[in-house]
Amino acid sequence: MATKRLLPILAGCTLLSACGFPAYIPLHDQPPEVAAMARLECKALAEGMAPPIPGGFVAAAGKPAFVAGAMGGYAVGLAVAAAIRHQHELSDYDDCMIAHGFARQP
Repeated sequence: MATKRLLPILAGCTLLSACGFPAYIPLHDQPPEVAAMARLECKALAEGMAPPIPGGFVAAAGKPAFVAGAMGGYAVGLAVAAAIRHQHELSDYDDCMIAHGFARQP
């Protein structure tokens, strides 16, 4: 029963954290090669600066409902951590692209 309630929550967290990087437009007539290089550089910078997702070993013993709840809670925690990491990546990517002379496309 708990799995039926937990599945929509996990699916929602996964969909929210799966957003892509936004599109940017050049402000100073940069050629496409410069724009592509800036995108790659900023994406690498953003992925390198974002904090890692904590992992580890989780163990639970007892009644099946308790074990399912513990594992479900751990899975939700990882999904939230992934969403937070993605927000850090977007923020760092946005700052880098603006510093390279681009503006977020409306």
